[in-house]
Amino acid sequence: MEPQETMHAVFCTEYGPPDVLQIRNTKKPIPKPSEILIKIKATAVNSGDVRLRSLSGNVFMRLIMSGMFGFYKPRKPILGIVYSGMI
Repeated sequence: MEPQETMHAVFCTEYGPPDVLQIRNTKKPIPKPSEILIKIKATAVNSGDVRLRSLSGNVFMRLIMSGMFGFYKPRKPILGIVYSGMI
């Protein structure tokens, strides 16, 4: 059995300022039959990523966001949906 390849990713393990972000190695995902794997060449941080990381907004929005994404920390620690690359 071949060892699984790794990749770099930025993890958000708790809500807070940019200091909570950590660059780590993680296992490269193995796509399912109906999925594709994209080698990311460029990415961006948008205002939604910043709001989610900092859990900013009024009390009502923070309650909704924490209910959707995780009460004490993000359920999915790798944030972001804006990227481009090669299949």
